[in-house]
Amino acid sequence: MNKEAHSLKKCQKSIEEKLAWGSSEHWQNQDFENLSERIFEETRTQLSTSTLKRLWGKIPYDSTPNLGTLNALAQFAGYDSWRTFNSTQVALLPPPTIPSVTVAISQPNRFRFSMMLCLFILLMPHSLSAFWNYTPNLRYHHIRFSSQFITKGLPNTVFIKYNVMDSNADSVFILQNQDTHQRIKVDKHKSQWAHTYYTPGVYPIQLVLNDSVIQNHDLIIETDGWLRMMDKKPIPIYFSKKQVDYSKPIDITMADLEQAKPSLFQSVPWVSLFKVQKTMAVPSQHFVMETSLRNTFGKGDGVCQQTKISLLGTKGTTVIPLCAKGCVADLEVILNNRIFDGHTEDLSGLGVDFKDWVEVRCEVKSHSMKVFVNDKLAFSRPIEHNIGTIVGTRIQFFGTGEVKRFELKRY
Repeated sequence: MNKEAHSLKKCQKSIEEKLAWGSSEHWQNQDFENLSERIFEETRTQLSTSTLKRLWGKIPYDSTPNLGTLNALAQFAGYDSWRTFNSTQVALLPPPTIPSVTVAISQPNRFRFSMMLCLFILLMPHSLSAFWNYTPNLRYHHIRFSSQFITKGLPNTVFIKYNVMDSNADSVFILQNQDTHQRIKVDKHKSQWAHTYYTPGVYPIQLVLNDSVIQNHDLIIETDGWLRMMDKKPIPIYFSKKQVDYSKPIDITMADLEQAKPSLFQSVPWVSLFKVQKTMAVPSQHFVMETSLRNTFGKGDGVCQQTKISLLGTKGTTVIPLCAKGCVADLEVILNNRIFDGHTEDLSGLGVDFKDWVEVRCEVKSHSMKVFVNDKLAFSRPIEHNIGTIVGTRIQFFGTGEVKRFELKRY
């Protein structure tokens, strides 16, 4: 590894420690989207999600990042520039020189002394290491860990109840995945921690004592039918609930955006249609999803008509993107943690003409996924890891869009 690559790894490590989202090996697409936003907020430099995923090794990347990218990473890590970051890296000092000592030893004892000296030299590093790294074994009994919803619908505050008094843990954390991996340190001597959720979905939460995950369970934030909202951080904008008429599409229109006060957003917003219900549950190893939809924007910044169909599972997410035919290089298919990037994969089958309704069918069976667009095979890959039980969907439009039909069933 050359010096530049070594420095980049150290900078990435500093960023991961700052974020405290857990190991980057488990980061998903949304984590990199959030990191992109955080970097822009603090440095005013826009690094795309794809660029960040390449730097963190999620996408094959052999080139050297440019100085502007390196400066943004260094500034987010807390330094003035990449040059400043490099200058603060302390080189490892050579081991101290131990002066030689001549000891007069009688001939009969010389061999025994030499053996004892060698044994001491061999054992001393291990003894010191054991001394400095010693921690008592974690012990715990009668641990309780549960969740209690305050209301139905969104937003919704959840009380996470815990009891870890009967343990010798020094530190107690609740690790919860709301868009990002958040590691919250809680008081060992208290019994609850509350969090407000603004977005439907599946949120795995874990109780961590020191560095060990002791218990975990899933929070499923459900919707009452279809939920229409504008994606906005940290709090989305909820559109008024429409009376569902199954003979008509469920949509988000320009009238909805105008009612949300355009001054709240400076560019074309992402909007979402959510449907998350435990009664929708199907196994991700064998299922069929069919939908009919279209993006109704297609102007200005939204000329590519980006659209995403996400299937929300208890172990991950599958994302099927669509867009205008000329924009397929910017697409990303996500199968749990595997990312298929339009820059290196042929995703041309996911380019569509939204003048008409687009029919999408996704089927998974025998460890293989196939996506059909308007009855033509558009994408096919083997499935290495399933996403658990699918309990809902999120359909996103860049601008506005509508869904005429959505069905999810066992294969």
